[in-house]
Amino acid sequence: KPRSLTLSRVNNSGYGTTTLPNQLYDVLKPAQLEHIHELVLNEGTTRLMSDLRPRWTGLKRLDLSSSGLTVVPEEIDDLPQIEALILRDNKLTALPSLVKLVNLRELNADKNQITSLRTDLRECTELRIISLEENRLTKPVLDMRALAQVHTLRLFGNPIEYLPEMHHANSLRSLS
Repeated sequence: KPRSLTLSRVNNSGYGTTTLPNQLYDVLKPAQLEHIHELVLNEGTTRLMSDLRPRWTGLKRLDLSSSGLTVVPEEIDDLPQIEALILRDNKLTALPSLVKLVNLRELNADKNQITSLRTDLRECTELRIISLEENRLTKPVLDMRALAQVHTLRLFGNPIEYLPEMHHANSLRSLS
């Protein structure tokens, strides 16, 4: 019973190819994907998330780093059990609504092009770690009263004009 699955693809035919080899599906079809706790899908393989959506029931950590994403796949809404969502090194200009990820404890969207944060991020009350380093945030609006459990907030490398009010950030232990 594998606990972790990492898939990346070398694409020699150029960007834009979305088909994955049938052999990959043949290998994954009998696999017990419900036991996978960590899934890492790099560029060229993120389609597997939607293609095998009903089978990712045990997934706790989803890593879509370096996937070339401009938007986050809608299928994450069907994974409320996710505790960590890693979106590092993509081309995101905004985060999607994450309110359906009721168990989300860690959000890492470092090295993107995010300019602002959604106000509904305040509904992710289980968040403990928020890392948004090296984006384009100037005025990160974070409701630290609602996000009272956050202990690590990483905003380094953004052209920040001002920080959100932090007097309600009682659990905050690390700020960069």
